[in-house]
This record gives sequence, C-alpha cells and structure tokens, in this order.
Amino acid sequence: MSSPSDTTFLLRIFLALLSSFLLTAAFPEPDVAYLAWFALVPLFYGLWNAGAAKSFFTAYLAGVFFMAGTFYWLHHVSWLGFFVLVSVLSLFHAVFGYFTFLAFKIFPPFKRGGFLIFVIPSLWSALEFLRGNLLGGFPWAFLGHTQYRFPVITQIADLTGTYGVSFLVVMVNTALFICVLAPHARRTAGLRKREIARGLLWVSAITIIAVLAVLSYGMLRLEEPEEKAPGADIRIAVLQGNIPQEMKWDPYYRDFIMERYEDLTREAVSSGADLVVWPETSFPDLIEDGHIPRRLLSLPIRFDTPMLIGAIMREEDGGTYRHYNSALLLEGGPEGPRIYRKTHLVPFGEYIPFEEKLGFFRKFIDKPIGCYSPGDEYTVFEIRKAGALDEPLRFGVLICFEDIFPYLARRFAGKGADLLINITNDAWFGESGEQLQHGQASVFRSIETRTDVIRAANTGLSCHVSPNGEIAGSIREEGRGIYTEGYGIYKVTTGSRLSRYPFDIDTFGRIVSLAAAFFVLVCLWKRRRS
Repeated sequence: MSSPSDTTFLLRIFLALLSSFLLTAAFPEPDVAYLAWFALVPLFYGLWNAGAAKSFFTAYLAGVFFMAGTFYWLHHVSWLGFFVLVSVLSLFHAVFGYFTFLAFKIFPPFKRGGFLIFVIPSLWSALEFLRGNLLGGFPWAFLGHTQYRFPVITQIADLTGTYGVSFLVVMVNTALFICVLAPHARRTAGLRKREIARGLLWVSAITIIAVLAVLSYGMLRLEEPEEKAPGADIRIAVLQGNIPQEMKWDPYYRDFIMERYEDLTREAVSSGADLVVWPETSFPDLIEDGHIPRRLLSLPIRFDTPMLIGAIMREEDGGTYRHYNSALLLEGGPEGPRIYRKTHLVPFGEYIPFEEKLGFFRKFIDKPIGCYSPGDEYTVFEIRKAGALDEPLRFGVLICFEDIFPYLARRFAGKGADLLINITNDAWFGESGEQLQHGQASVFRSIETRTDVIRAANTGLSCHVSPNGEIAGSIREEGRGIYTEGYGIYKVTTGSRLSRYPFDIDTFGRIVSLAAAFFVLVCLWKRRRS
C-alpha cells in the first residue's frame, strides 16, 4: 500500500504528464487548438499546496514532456541538440511553476482571484518574452501560436504580438482552475458559499470581459476594408521542389534538382507569374565570389520573368572565406543580381555560438554544421510589372527561421516593404509537425505588420498568408498532403498598405515582464520575511 505522501507524489506526476500531453496536442501535430484553453488546469492543480521545491520539479517535469513532444523532430538533426534544447527550455516551465505556487499563496483564489488571473498570465507571457529575446531568442511554440487558425482571436497580435494571445489563453486556464478548485476550497479552507460565489463572480466577470474584448477587436479588424495605395496586381509564383535533404548537396543530383525547378518555373510562367520564387538554398551549388553561374543568370531571360532564388554564397574577405545563406533577385538586366544575406543565423545549425569553447558540439551532431556569417543589411527588393502603374512592389525576404522573429518583420515593414517572402528548407526534419509549427509564425508576422506573407518551402507549408493572418492556397496533393512538389500562384497589390498599425508589439511584452518582475520581487521579499 502506498502512503498518502506517495499517492500525492504520483498524483502530481500524473497531472504534470496530463498537462504536457494536452499542451503538446494543441500544437501541430495533431493541432487540436482548443485544448490549449484548459491544458494548464491539471498543472495548476498539481502545484496547489505542493510546496515551492515540489512545484519547481512538477512544472519542470511537465515542461520536459511538453518540449519533447513538441520538438521531437529535432532528433533528425541531432539527438544531443534535442536533449539540450528540451532540458534548457523546460527551465522556463519550472520557474513558472515555482512562482505560480507562490502566487496562489499571496493571492488566495477566492479572496484575491481578481489579481491572480492577471499575475499568472503575466508570468507566462513574461517568460515567453524572455525566451524570445534571451541570447538571440527562440520564439517557437509559444502558447498563443496554437490559435493561428482562428483569425478572430489572433487579430489582437497587432497590438500585443503573440504574447497577448498567450496571456488570454493562460487567463482562461487560470479562471477555469479557480472554478474547479471551488468545491475543494469549501471543504478544506472552511470558506462560506457566499465568499466562494463572490470570488467566482469576480474571476468569471473579468475573464469574460477580456475574452469578449479580444473577440470584438478581432471582428472589427476582420470587417475593416483593406485599404491600399493605388497599385497593380502582381502574381507571385512559389515553387516547392520537395527535394530530400540527402540529395540537396550530392553532385550526382545537381542536374536533376535544377531540371525540376526549371520545369516548375516553366509551368508557373505559363500560368501568368510576374515573379517566381525558389526556396532557401534551392540552387544546388556554391556561388563563388559573386560569380553567378551562366545557367542561373539565363533563367530570367529565358522565361522573361524576375526570379528570387535561395543560394549559398562564398566570398573572400581579407584572405578568409565567408559563407552566406542568401536570396538573389535576378531580373536579367545589366545591373546584375540584388542580394539579401541572412542576418539571424540558426545556432548549432548554421554556426556554433562561442566556437572557441563549444566547438566540440560538432562531434555530436548528425548533420554538418555550417560556418556561416551573418549579413548586415536589411535589403528591400523592388520589382516593376511591365505596363503597370508607377508604384513598384517592395518586399523583404526572411530566410529559414527568420520569420519567427517579430523584430525582423518590423524592420522590413518599416523600410517600406509591402510584402514579406519567407524562403525556407524544412526538409531537415522529415515529415513532422515542424513544418506547420514553423508556418504558425508567418501568421503572426502578417498580423503584426498588416502585410501579406508569401512562404516558399522546399517541402511543407508553401502558401499565402493574408494581412489578417488567414492561410490560403497551400501547395497540396491528395494522398501526400503538403509534402509534395508543385507550384502555387498568389496575387498581391503594389503600394504601401495604408492601414498598417504603427504599434511596437514588444511594448506589451515589456509591460507584462515589468509586472512579473515586480511580483517576483514581492514574492522573494515575503519569503525572506517569513
């Protein structure tokens, strides 16, 4: 027979696992978004009266299973990287659990629940803000991302970023937990029905008002007419080659890869494309010192269409070679290609941070780690459609996972980009939830900047995301889903979007971070006095 303490311990483990299962299932795959609205309730129950140390451990355990279930696809690149990432990111869960337990003590749910449903969401959103900015940041799999298919909820992101959607989801979780706790509180805390009812009324009223406010704002933004400056329609074709990662850099397949993309280009141009976009690193060879191969330079001339192509460039700099993950705009004119070099590199993928001390990581990673250098210019490309109005189409390019960073999208939009194009290669991770998880970010970048986003993936989610975050026209094939080759053509309009909201969405993240920091100081002061 297990003792009561053993039973309590096993119950906490079960609740942590249940919470992590529900959180994981809210993300792709299986992408059951509504689970996020109550996924934290079991964890909160496990933290209730658990003690500070046990709360830290319980939340860390929940974080481990959630992160492992969400980032399982990373093992395709490195098992060591997978374990390190899961172990580190789970610490954010642990810190959240520790201070959530203290919040329950300082703000009793049925006496100060009105404070509690602001404090706990602030803690969660502040930790997401920290994770998204600390040491370069990794703003992937935020709780708000689960709602990417529901534009009426996500419109608030143009004011608050993803952090505001996460805040609302945690607020609802907190309110539900207080409702679940009510019978237990009456039995163990000796509270009267009137006290419990009054507490539930306050919590419910505040939560319902917050939800209705977000939904009302979402409906207003969705019903607004899209105002654009007078311009011309541009038809953009994205190509999805679906080239397996093991083939991409094998010289034997070089001609095969080029022929596949040339065939897709021919089909897209015959369908009326004004700009053709190839994915990240789709050109299967190095471009040395700016000498563009003739076969590549001839493409826009052969097809009489501008082309944006992802390629690796190697350039000599003071006797050493630097590699750049780049996007080249080829128009066939005498001025030559225009280039954007990726500015935010993938740590332990495109470079090793603190190479002198952490270079040994290369021995434990299954795929070769690049020695890439970051670019230093946020290039805004321009193209003009023959016979169209004078206004050109201006667009910025986000390479690979650059679209998960709000600041990059804002910089391109701030420089006048009417359109954001994400070129990516998600073939590294097989057919997994990674492709849709990555696509979630583009939904929020479109809403935050009120700009169209076009995604061109080697495999996975190639699509058009409208300025209100609605995904349209993804490349699919029956029986193969998004893991197929093909092309899609999407129409955008030249001219700056007049209704772009000029709000710094990080402001909300900073506000909740300050609120959370104040609460943490109060907690530490109270524990020191007790």
